[in-house]
Amino acid sequence: MKILLPVDGSRYTKQMLGYVAAHEELFGSQHEYIFATVVASVPPHVTHFVGRTALQGYYKAEADKVLAPALAFAGSTVGMPARCRSKGRRPKRWPRSRNRRRSTSS
Repeated sequence: MKILLPVDGSRYTKQMLGYVAAHEELFGSQHEYIFATVVASVPPHVTHFVGRTALQGYYKAEADKVLAPALAFAGSTVGMPARCRSKGRRPKRWPRSRNRRRSTSS
């Protein structure tokens, strides 16, 4: 069975990993574990000045800050087969303001 474990680097993530490690009868190595995290998008007005490669590197570095400790814990403590999944994307466009000035004609 595949088990999705959301991680964000908080103390709740550490508690969850501790629970998984302590309950070998429920979460054995026969399952596949997927660690998932979400990286906040860079504001669209910034992405116009940053290249795609730099942006992808930023998203990967931010995700690795959270995922690397979880993977290390899974491999060393529990020995569970785990992989990572992170999501970061380049936003399309900055939404236009709805309060734009309208031209007034007399």
